Amino acid sequence: MLAPDLMHELELGVWKALFTHLVRVLYAAAADGSLVRELDARFRQISTFGGDTIRNFSNNTSEMKKLAARDYEDILQCSIPAFEGLLSVEQGNNEVSKLLYRAAEFHAFAKMRLHTDETLDHLETTTKQFGKQICHFRDNICTKFNTFELPSEVEKRNRRMARQVRHTAGAATSQPRSRKKKGLNLHTYKFHSLGDYVRFIRFFGGTDSFSTQPGELAHKLVKRLYGTTNKRQIEKQIGTRVRRLERAKLAARRRAIQRLKSVQRRLVVHREESQPQQPQQTPDLQENEEDRDPKFFVSPSRNYGMDLAQMLKENRGNPAYENFIRKLQDHLLGRRVNRGFDGDAHEDFTDEDRNSVRIHGNRIYEVRTCRVNYTTYDNRRNFDVINPRTHPDVMALSQEDDREIRPFWYARVIGIFHARVMTDHARASSKGWEWMPFLWVRWFGAEPGYTPSFTHARLPKIGFVQWEEEYDNYAFGFLDPGQVLRGCHLIPAFHLGHTTELLPHDCPIARQVKSENSSTQDWTNYYVNIFVDRDMVMRHFGGGIGHQSQGSTVQHAPLDDDSHIPEEEHSEQPDDDPVETDIQQIDRTLMEMDARGDDGEIDEESGQTDGTAVVDSESEEETDEDSDDEGEDELPDLD
Repeated sequence: MLAPDLMHELELGVWKALFTHLVRVLYAAAADGSLVRELDARFRQISTFGGDTIRNFSNNTSEMKKLAARDYEDILQCSIPAFEGLLSVEQGNNEVSKLLYRAAEFHAFAKMRLHTDETLDHLETTTKQFGKQICHFRDNICTKFNTFELPSEVEKRNRRMARQVRHTAGAATSQPRSRKKKGLNLHTYKFHSLGDYVRFIRFFGGTDSFSTQPGELAHKLVKRLYGTTNKRQIEKQIGTRVRRLERAKLAARRRAIQRLKSVQRRLVVHREESQPQQPQQTPDLQENEEDRDPKFFVSPSRNYGMDLAQMLKENRGNPAYENFIRKLQDHLLGRRVNRGFDGDAHEDFTDEDRNSVRIHGNRIYEVRTCRVNYTTYDNRRNFDVINPRTHPDVMALSQEDDREIRPFWYARVIGIFHARVMTDHARASSKGWEWMPFLWVRWFGAEPGYTPSFTHARLPKIGFVQWEEEYDNYAFGFLDPGQVLRGCHLIPAFHLGHTTELLPHDCPIARQVKSENSSTQDWTNYYVNIFVDRDMVMRHFGGGIGHQSQGSTVQHAPLDDDSHIPEEEHSEQPDDDPVETDIQQIDRTLMEMDARGDDGEIDEESGQTDGTAVVDSESEEETDEDSDDEGEDELPDLD
């Protein structure tokens, strides 16, 4: 069977042809090329994402010079905000935006490594919608413009004709020819093969199993080695070079193993000869010895210490530092008393509660990056590196009531800190000094009156929370790194321009992203690029196997309620609040049950409350029979 090739037929075929014709439409809409120059300028302002997920775009993206399939993929994933507003509504701006959304949606779902029946059904529906949308674009939008060849296409055709004339007529040369009229051609095999993707995925699995992309990636090595040859007997020289590289790698590996063994032998001898007594450290100065949270990594470096009093004195009048200490105390105390994440809206905290929080030396320490680990939709481990200057945007689970519409909160990290904190609050889980990292963020808010959805082909649209001179303003705040799901890719809504109303101050700390280059203005809105990778698509679509559940919001009891009840009695009483279920929590629950001597049976009501599937050993056979219908709904979603 002739399987479809996603890289050559979709990325280098259908999408390249569509993007080329969209550039022709922009030339037809503005003959002076101003719209095309604006398109190139917008692509240059789009920030990178990940290690190599979204790379820097060239200065002239519209000319499509020396682009590989991965470059066309980046253009597709970022094209919706770049094209929006270039054409008027009468010229088909809404239709073009919807067409680009369906193209990116089809590409994302067709390229997934792991599918379910729900994603395949959605891909089949998207295929039909994309086909109807592109036919509507050809029949109703393209007819409004007289589109001709691009300048690069004219030059390429003239060079081809000149070569043909030289071969046939010797030294004679051909005259440059004028531009030909061009339209969008959908009568190609590459376009008609889009309807075969769902069928072949059901037969053979994900498209990565029958795509030519893995083999094409081997061209990188060959092209790199080609530059080291003298262009004579190329195959022999490349083969010799490859053998030398392989032998060098094997030799380096053997040397590394030998060094490791010698170091281990010296350590064993050293331990046997002397056992130096470890100096006793005071509780105030001892390092953090507890296990670090596997969800993230923040360096414990103390190279950049900051005295809180001095920092606030130097930044007096800066809106980002308003109520800095109070917000930080609310955040740290909420974590120490095990309050669920709610955006630090701890309105029941009193000044006495806040004063119970002590920061060692009144100093916090700043680090450059934070690595957030997460599980992808196909149960793979991955991570995002958060950097306030290059990749500052993060996402966390929303705690609003309309979580089905807006499942995530978004924030821009403007500082990464850690400190040693203690509290003597009555509800604190521990009273000693603890190492606590935290993120200083500027919050985004959802655009009022705007509803994103896959149905209406609309990306999530957000904007910075407006700063106001109020005591309870939460334009700036703090975030636990453990609450961060992963980094996110935000693209400015270029057609809406800049504004100074959201933060009418010169505040470099809040505007330190390199790609924006402004300390006085903000973009009015941003679009969340849900198509930046397949994992991000599944987080917004829902149903990712490795993703955390997006259930109802966590309800919190008032701070003073039941403060007299011991911790043991709290653990035995039924809890009506949803509990975050993870492997560590399950292990702790089993250990407590063993210590109490329980028989492991949990009543039906509490099992449903915790969202954890509990299996009785005596009824294991009955449970196995019903697992296909009920077991999957009861298993906890782990992130």
